[in-house]
Amino acid sequence: MAYRSGQHGRLGIQRTGFSSAESFDEVGSVRNWSIDFQTEALDTTCLSDTDKTVYAGTRSFTGSGTVLYYEEDSSNFTKLTENMIATSNRTDVTSESFGSNADNSNGAYIKLELNLVGGGDGNDQVIKVFALMTSFNITCSTGEIVTANFQFTGHGAPAAFNYR
Repeated sequence: MAYRSGQHGRLGIQRTGFSSAESFDEVGSVRNWSIDFQTEALDTTCLSDTDKTVYAGTRSFTGSGTVLYYEEDSSNFTKLTENMIATSNRTDVTSESFGSNADNSNGAYIKLELNLVGGGDGNDQVIKVFALMTSFNITCSTGEIVTANFQFTGHGAPAAFNYR
């Protein structure tokens, strides 16, 4: 039997639309990640029924994670931020179109690989999903490593799910 802990967790990212290759870049050091799958329960109970009945509705998922930032690995950390943070090339903040000048050429969707590496049996467990970044937060505290917290909402069904 193989036991896995947080030290086995990895987070890979691939920006969609850039390559058909199945390669993911590891994003920093992962403190944690989580993913939550839900299915709506659609009520199918008739007025004459004694017991409630339901039908499986739309599936969805959301998730979050925290990565640690350090200079040696900043390029992959940037891949996470550029899907949420768009900058403006304009300096006139009083212009009516100031906010519309943000560079949003990166696209909004990303493909994430949530991975538990190895363990005692040497088999990785992987979830691959398309997602939309919905929240990004960088925290800098005295005496602590800079961290980035992010949240995402799923887009479609998972591309891979091989947890056993």
